[in-house]
Amino acid sequence: MPSALSAATPAASTPSLRPRLGDAARALLPLRLRMRLAVWLGRRGDEWRGAALLRDLAERDLNAYHRFLWANHLAYARTYEPEQRFGPEHVHPSRTLLFHDLRALLERTGLSPERDVRSVLDVGCSLGYLLRHLETEVCTAATELDGVDIDAYAVESGSKRLAAEGSRARLVRGDATDLPRLFPGRRYDLVLCAGVLMYLRQADAAAAVREMLACCRGVVGFAGLAHPEMDNRHLAASVPRERDRSLIHNLDAMVAAAGGKVVSRRWEGARQVQGNTLYFVFARPASSDESHDESGDALAATLRPAFPASSSAGRPQSKAGGFIPPAAAAPSSIELAESTDATASPPSAEAFGSTEAITSPASPESFAGAGSSGGAA
Repeated sequence: MPSALSAATPAASTPSLRPRLGDAARALLPLRLRMRLAVWLGRRGDEWRGAALLRDLAERDLNAYHRFLWANHLAYARTYEPEQRFGPEHVHPSRTLLFHDLRALLERTGLSPERDVRSVLDVGCSLGYLLRHLETEVCTAATELDGVDIDAYAVESGSKRLAAEGSRARLVRGDATDLPRLFPGRRYDLVLCAGVLMYLRQADAAAAVREMLACCRGVVGFAGLAHPEMDNRHLAASVPRERDRSLIHNLDAMVAAAGGKVVSRRWEGARQVQGNTLYFVFARPASSDESHDESGDALAATLRPAFPASSSAGRPQSKAGGFIPPAAAAPSSIELAESTDATASPPSAEAFGSTEAITSPASPESFAGAGSSGGAA
């Protein structure tokens, strides 16, 4: 039991009292009241203590916990402010590498992100800063740039920043598993989902993957957590990351279960780039083999007939008779996309991990469940 002196000294008593106060609050206060208290604490800069009040929710329903934090701009969501995210100098190196791999994939098939990507959807866009980067630096011909996020603060503040910069990007508040309602009838050349699915349990992440493939006519790019010891494609089920319980998924199997096809991927295990592990999956919807492009965009049948006729000999053919790249025909267990442009500046060699092949990936059937709709970052 603390002495009278230590009890009268806040600096000494606070560290030991806080866990007990949190435990008492969780035991005595109903969840709804604690959620309101967490928002109140967050507005006063103490969002992590507020998040601790909901530890039981995280243990019981990880989707609901992360959805609550993102929707109320709490905890890690507080690091997403326009001044800290917009501009090429603020793009995380792992995202730069993601865009490098996207460019390499398209260039292998004779396409150019600057010329051929006309429409982009960013799922879990936060402030829309990656959309803006794509608009100005990567997909410069894009005229439709849409983003969706459940964080109302991020959508509002990001929209103001985008408008001030004269951007075409449009942000809406919504859920990753509700894309058909949010964007009815839309199909995009590029769909991006980076650092989002880790906050959804397996069934809901699989449902989101299915929705993204359904609204894509070109390529979908995913960035998720890499398992530190084995290639994600061999995971039989999603597993939690130890330090924060966010989820490490088998995105390859989710794509296959949704009827899509992996065309390029990167897995680098425990290797990190400024705190981010590297697991990228690029996929195309099965329907892109038979799709016809009414608008004339080259990506309406992305990765199918993109090779010049003069170089088609010996290339594998799709069911529709069009040529598909080797990566789409038989992707390796770990395929690091490499640019065909000799003048391009590749990432530092230190960023690349092992490329040792591992056989017998997990069956996609276990990832086909849809589950209930969850939230997205």
